[in-house]
Amino acid sequence: MVNQEILNSNVSIEEEIYNFEKGLKDDGNDWTGFPQIDLKEDSQCIYICGISETDRWHLFYYTLTKIKPVTPIASLAYYRVRDNLIFSKHSQWMKLQMGYTEYDLIFLDGVQFLGEADQRVQEYWMQRFKESKKRNKLFIVYSDCLPEDLKNMPESVVEFFESGIVVQLKSSKG
Repeated sequence: MVNQEILNSNVSIEEEIYNFEKGLKDDGNDWTGFPQIDLKEDSQCIYICGISETDRWHLFYYTLTKIKPVTPIASLAYYRVRDNLIFSKHSQWMKLQMGYTEYDLIFLDGVQFLGEADQRVQEYWMQRFKESKKRNKLFIVYSDCLPEDLKNMPESVVEFFESGIVVQLKSSKG
């Protein structure tokens, strides 16, 4: 099972995924029904909701194996919103080219808490969402609710989430 304190550890995302994959067979959950997602050039957001925090690790793993982007993913970043803070973990997905500074794939977990975050945190993410419209960045957002149910979130951000692919799932255990 993936360490739930991944963001406090010194273990890389690749090691966590490897360890998770090893433990997946004995876990009892079945995410084999997670759909293959072939992204179009204009796809910038996949919004996934309706599952528990523990089960998000299943989707984190399966998302990495099922998403086929238009261009190869060079690197990813994982962010988690909690208690008015954003924790992050970054990974080199493959050898980066000189001068490459942005992440191609951005996971954002707990977006429902973003509306409760302080002004600086909200402004930072609003800017990130705006910039992603100009660049070929893909956001994968995990939340407890659908985009239209997000509280204290600017309409432009909700529209950004809704303009992508919205997937509502539940664990095979019910």
